[in-house]
Amino acid sequence: MARSPSRKGSDALRQRGASTEERGAVTDTVNGKTMQDSNTKNLICNIQDMVAYLSEIFMLEPGDCISTGTPAGVGMLRGIFLQHGDVCGD
Repeated sequence: MARSPSRKGSDALRQRGASTEERGAVTDTVNGKTMQDSNTKNLICNIQDMVAYLSEIFMLEPGDCISTGTPAGVGMLRGIFLQHGDVCGD
C-alpha cells in the first residue's frame, strides 16, 4: 500500500522512541507542583481502537509514539506559562 508523503504525521515524521503503558498515569509537575494528573483510561477513544485505525494509515512499529493530546491542567488556559529556570518533572 502506497503512503502519501503529504499527509500530516507521515512515516518520516512520527518516530519518537517513547512509549506509554496502556492505562498509564499521565502526570506533569512544574517546580514540584502537580499541573496535570490523569490516566490513559480517561482518553476519549480507547487505545486499541486508535492503534487499529492508525495502523490502516501508517506502518506502526514497536517504539512508535501516538500523540493523543493533553489532559486537563493545561497552563495556557489558566494563564500559567513556563519561565526560565522552571523545573519540569521530579
